[in-house]
Amino acid sequence: MSESRKPAFAKNVTRAATGGIAAVIAVILLMFMNGFGSGDGDSDSDDGGNNLMVSSDPQKDEQDSDEDSDVAGGLTDDEKKALEDGVVELLIDDTEYFLVLPGEEPVYRPTPMADLVRLAGQAKGDSNGIRVRILRRETSRTKAEVDLKQALEDAGIGDDAVYMPSELLPAQ
Repeated sequence: MSESRKPAFAKNVTRAATGGIAAVIAVILLMFMNGFGSGDGDSDSDDGGNNLMVSSDPQKDEQDSDEDSDVAGGLTDDEKKALEDGVVELLIDDTEYFLVLPGEEPVYRPTPMADLVRLAGQAKGDSNGIRVRILRRETSRTKAEVDLKQALEDAGIGDDAVYMPSELLPAQ
């Protein structure tokens, strides 16, 4: 039967079905596009993270850790500084982890994952419940991200308490 010979009811059903399918596809596409990215596009860094200050003098680090240690609280001065705003900020570069020490120019201190997880457990969180902010360099490895998230989860810090901006910091 040609299109012109179909009863009016069949024509209306065909049009309705086509319109319904188009609407469902449009809704799915909108949901899919809005799902990309976990952040709002805002970065916490003013300079894009181009300044990397890493302490690489082992003797100075040893002296600093002796001076920074606080036997009563179990936290070094650096760790206290990192916990000041309630959120521990970390950086993953390749497979290494760094504690971000806030300041005019942030300092990235190499830190074992176990220490980062311990600090994250002591973070109070911000008004949104975020306790850990994970920054990544372009060189960060997916395995390092997965391992860190798993260690945080094992310590009772779920994905809802972790913020990882979708933007990557340039490699140094």
